[in-house]
This record gives sequence, C-alpha cells and structure tokens, in this order.
Amino acid sequence: MVVLSKVFPNTYRDSVLLMKMASLVRGMEGVINGEVMLATEPNKDILSKTQLLTEEVKQARNNDLVICVLAENAETAERAIQEAEEMVLRGTVDEHTKQSARSMNSAFAMLPDANLALLSIPGLHVRKEAMKALKKGLNVMIFSDNVPLEHEIEIKRMAAERELLAMGPDCGTAIINGIALGFANKVRRGPIGLVGASGTGLQEVSVLLHHLGTGISHALGTGSSDVSDQVGGIAMIQGIKLLQADPATQIITVVSKPAAPRTMKRVLDQLKQCTKLVIANFLGEYRECLQKDNVIFTVTLEETALKAAEKVSQGVQGKAFSIAAPERSGQEAARLADGQKYIRGLFSGGTLATEACIVMRDMMPAISANISLSGITRLADSKKSQGHCIVDLGADEFTTGKPHPMLEPEMRKERLLEEAQDPEVAVVLMDFVLGYGSHPDPVRATLPFIRMARQRARERGYYLPVIGSVCGTDEDPQNRSAQISLLEEQGIVVLPSNADAARFAAMIALRS
Repeated sequence: MVVLSKVFPNTYRDSVLLMKMASLVRGMEGVINGEVMLATEPNKDILSKTQLLTEEVKQARNNDLVICVLAENAETAERAIQEAEEMVLRGTVDEHTKQSARSMNSAFAMLPDANLALLSIPGLHVRKEAMKALKKGLNVMIFSDNVPLEHEIEIKRMAAERELLAMGPDCGTAIINGIALGFANKVRRGPIGLVGASGTGLQEVSVLLHHLGTGISHALGTGSSDVSDQVGGIAMIQGIKLLQADPATQIITVVSKPAAPRTMKRVLDQLKQCTKLVIANFLGEYRECLQKDNVIFTVTLEETALKAAEKVSQGVQGKAFSIAAPERSGQEAARLADGQKYIRGLFSGGTLATEACIVMRDMMPAISANISLSGITRLADSKKSQGHCIVDLGADEFTTGKPHPMLEPEMRKERLLEEAQDPEVAVVLMDFVLGYGSHPDPVRATLPFIRMARQRARERGYYLPVIGSVCGTDEDPQNRSAQISLLEEQGIVVLPSNADAARFAAMIALRS
C-alpha cells in the first residue's frame, strides 16, 4: 500500500464540495481510502488515525487544502491525486457562475442590492465576514460550523440590534422567497412560514405541506445552538418577529429540539405576542397535541404539517398520511421467523431519527438510540445496536472526517450489512432525503447494499423487510416519484411520511 499527498497553500473550498471530492476519490478503483480537507489540527488528527497523514501534510498550515490518498500501489495513488487536483482546480470558479468575487467587499460591489450573505468558510473567520455583512445591512446565513460560541452570540446580538436575521452557525437549511439554500427542497410557495433549529425537520415539514397541497412563505433556520441558554434563542425570536411582520405569512410554524429552560420561556413569551396562529413542535417536549392561547403544540413533524395545512385550508382531515393497507404490514410480519423481533432504524436525517423515536416510544417496550430524548435509552456505543434501536448516522461520531450520509449513501452500507447478520432483526427502517445539496440519486446508490443485506438474510434462512420514507418532492433534482419507484421495484414498502414509516415498522415488529 502507498500513501501520497498534495498540499495547496492558502486554498479554500466549500466543505460540502470537499466531502463530495473525497467521496469521488474513495470510489476510484484501487483506492483504499482518501480525504480532501483543510489542514487544521483536528483534521490532521483524523488523517493520522486513518493512516493518511504524511510528513508533507504535518507541515501544512490551517489555511492549506490537502489531498491524501491510500492506494494499492504508487501508480493508482498518483492517478487519484491527479484527478483530485483537477477537481480542486475546477472548483476555483463554479461552472454555473458567470462572475466570482474574492472578497466580501468585491461581492458587495457586484450585487449592491443583495440583502442576504451566505457564509461557508472556516469557523474562525466567520465573525469578521458576518460583521461586514451586517454592517452593510445584509441578513446572514452561516453554513459554517466550528464557530466559537462567543462569536455566535456577538453576531446574533448585532443582527438583532439592526433588525436583521443571523441564521446559524451550522445552519444547513433555509428557503427564502422560494430560493433553497443549503440542504433544502423545491416546494410550493404558500402562506405558512417556518422557523426552526432543525434542518431535516424544516425539510420534512415543508415537503409534507407541499404534498398536502399548500406551501410555505419562508423557512428560516437558526442553527442548533441558538436554543441554548447561552445564546438565548436570538435567531429564533428574530425569525418569529420577521414572520409575524411578513404579509405573505398567515401561520407561523416552529420546529425545534426542546430549548433550554430560560430560552424556552423567552421563545414562548414571543409566540404568545403573535397575532397569527402558531403551530409549534419542540421535538419530544410534548406527548400529546394541545393548544395554549394562540399556540398549538404538536408531537410529530407529520402532525405539525397536518395542523398547519388544516388551519389554512380547513380541508385536510385525518391523523396520518398512511396509504398502506393494514393487511400489508400483516403480510410482511407473516414472513418473519419466530426469533425476529427488533426494529433497526438507520437514518441520515437526525430530526427524522428523533421523530421515529417519538412515534415508537409509546408503541414499543423499550427503544435505544444515539439521541437524547425523554423515554429513550441512550446507546452506550452508537456503533453497536441493541434491542429496538434507532441510529442517526449523521451524528458527529459517524461523520468526523467522513461525508454525511445525505451526501454519501455508502455511509449506511456497513451498518446495514451488520443488521442483516442479526437473526433477531425483524425490520430495517430507513429515510431517503432529497433536495438541493443531497446526493443526486440516493436510492440508486443505496439499493446495492439493501439487496446485499437481504441476500445475506436469505442465506441465513430468514426474510428481512425494509421500510422507507422519501423526504422530497417531484420538483427536486432527484424526483421523489422516481426514487419511490426504484424502492418499490425491489419490494421495499415506502410510506408517505417518516412518522408513518415508523408506525408501519412498529406494526410489523409487533405482528399487529
């Protein structure tokens, strides 16, 4: 085996682009492992643990971009380095962009009427550039992570003082005036405004509203740390104020993990001041739907979308999207062996994994997960399943130094094959997240692993049901209907919502 590297001094590329480059490198014939990343100390530590750290890279600085390849032989490694280098150089100017700017000031000169700046730069540089944008009167969306908390607080306080919105850091999803930013879907415009500290939560609710025949005015992300007591929900409160003042928004919808105590009070006080109806989902905070004053608190993302659509149109009825007849779950359950009893959820969307836990915690005897939620046992080791188990494969313990499973479906391969080896597994539950930023064809990329897993189960003498949901629309680049057809052709049951897929999986495991 041979390890080769190349260093590009003072070179920056968007983190999502780097992960896609690394994925392509790893997919080259003869390549055992590869990374394309900035030479920060944490990244050097990752490279060291994966046998990719060379003396050349050890000497690289934080602002240098590095390519590292572990291959079967020198010729393969050199070819991979050359192809990766071409990708880095092509990434200097996006092929769809007619103009490019090398600084914030030159960008301002090109687009003097802009009202939003999207930052995807190393975390330590965010404060400086965000302040520049705010002083120019621009709202900011900060896609970057690893921003010091004190910088986030300073940025958000300045934004609030200027009546601007600072989304993020680590804000992966937003839709502003119909324009998708980060990981988001192509959904219908409509009267429902969303604000949330949850990327895939915003995606699922906006997509379900689209399927219900309505749409959204805006979807404003805040970043997950916004609802901590240190930050105090500054962005969430500012987002609520903006939606309250927006004439295109009739109903305000909040999607968030439970806020810290003082922040929760601040957010609820702000919601009570709204003259518009509010649908609020603080994932896991409430066990049943209830209304207090002008705020309806919901339990699942599915229920959030249903309530919002119902209040807009007065024409949506029912408690679920389910179109699968109960007989189908019975048919799947009838094919199970006596010892098969456990659900294993392998999720790319963290909020979707949380929703699955919320749905199933009152249906199943006990559930373990690598998320923190009342009524759910925290896994001692996220990489080892036990009993009924829901795993967010996009969590930090799986993605450090590796692409997120929404970008690279192969991330689920190893775990899927492990579950297929366990004769006590009754059903595998999976999500497929479409939209801008996600893998261009996630189902087709995942199906070989599903087929392999089910074949291993057959060889061991049992049947392995796979249940899925597809978060997306037919207007997304991947086309939801086409993705569903690919799954159904392989005998995989696809449900219309993530919550419904979780219910259906539980029905199979419970033989109900």
